[in-house]
Amino acid sequence: MSDLIEAGSFETSNPNSRSLVGLDVPRGRERQHNPAVQYLTNFSGESRRVTLSRLKWAVKVAGAQSIHDADWTAIDRMFMNTLRELMEGAGSSLTAVNGVFSAMRGVVKEAWHLEMIGERQFRLVMETKNIKVTRAKKQRYIEPGEVERLLNAAREMRRIKGVRDGLVVALLYSCGLRRAELAGMCIEDIDTDERGILIYGKGQKERWVYPPESVWSLLMEWLSDGLLKSPGEISHTPRTKQPPRESAKRKPGDPNPVFVRVRKGDDILYGEQITPRAVQIICEGLRVAAGVKALTPHDFRGSFITIMLESGYDLSLVASLVGHSNPETTSGYDRRGEQQRAAAFRSLAVDGA
Repeated sequence: MSDLIEAGSFETSNPNSRSLVGLDVPRGRERQHNPAVQYLTNFSGESRRVTLSRLKWAVKVAGAQSIHDADWTAIDRMFMNTLRELMEGAGSSLTAVNGVFSAMRGVVKEAWHLEMIGERQFRLVMETKNIKVTRAKKQRYIEPGEVERLLNAAREMRRIKGVRDGLVVALLYSCGLRRAELAGMCIEDIDTDERGILIYGKGQKERWVYPPESVWSLLMEWLSDGLLKSPGEISHTPRTKQPPRESAKRKPGDPNPVFVRVRKGDDILYGEQITPRAVQIICEGLRVAAGVKALTPHDFRGSFITIMLESGYDLSLVASLVGHSNPETTSGYDRRGEQQRAAAFRSLAVDGA
C-alpha cells in the first residue's frame, strides 16, 4: 500500500479518460458522480497536486487502489478517527493530518451535494475538528540589505539567467507572491497601460499586483530579451485557459509563460514554463552565491506583509494585496510581534556574563 501515498498518478485502463494533473479522470457519468474528482476540480496546479496526495491517505484506509474505486460514501466519524491514527502512526505531522481532514470534509460535502449521503452523516463528519497546532513561527523576516545582496548576486551571473533570477526575487519581495503564482505568470496577464499583473491565486481567485518602478523596469528588460512579444506589443487579454504544465506539449492559443527555463549559455527555452520547485531552486542558488542565511520563497511573502503593516496599511487591505480571504490568515505572517519579543529579551543586561 505504500505506493499509494507516493507522489504521482494512479493507473487506469479506462480508454475513455483524460489527464487531470497526473490523474486519469474518467469522462461522463463516473466523473460526474465521483465526489473526490468533483472536489479536485476546485483546485488547479500545485494546489490540485497537494490535494490529490491528501486523498491518497483516504484511499489507503479504504483499501482501494485509486480515487475511482474508493467508496466515498463510507466516510464517517469512525473512518476519520482511523485515518488520524494511521497518519499519526506513520509519523505524519499534525499539520499534515489537518490538511487531510480538510480534504475529507471537502469530499464529503461534494457527496452530500450529489445526494450520495444523508444529512446526519454529512453533519457528523463536518463536525470533526482539526487538531489545534500552536508552534513557533519558522518563517523569517528578510532584511532589505539581504534582498540587495541577492540582486547583486543575480547581476554577477550570466546575463539572461541573471535577469530572470533577479526578477524572481524582486517580484516575490515587492508583491508578496506565492511561488506557484509567480511560476504561473503569463505574458497575457500583464497590463502595460496600468503597469499591473493579474495573478491567479489559490482557489482560482484573481487579484492585481503593481510592482514598484524598479521591478517593473526589470520585468520589461526580461521580456525584451525575446520572450515571444516585445514589451511594446503586450496587450492584456483575459485568459481563456491555464498554461500547460512544464511536461505538457504546447498548443496554439496557450498562454505564454513569463518565466521560462534557461539552459547553459543563456539559451532560452521559449514556452517552457518553470515550476514552483524551480522558484525555490533559484532562490537557494542566489542565497548561496550572496552568502545570505537560509530562506525560502515564502519568507519573501511574510516579509512583504510585515513591511506593509509596519508602513501603516490596514490589515484588511494587506490581506487583499496577498490574496487572503481572511485577514486573520494575514496577521499570522506578521513578524513585528516576534521582533518585539526578541527586543524585550535582549534588553535585559546580565552583569558579569
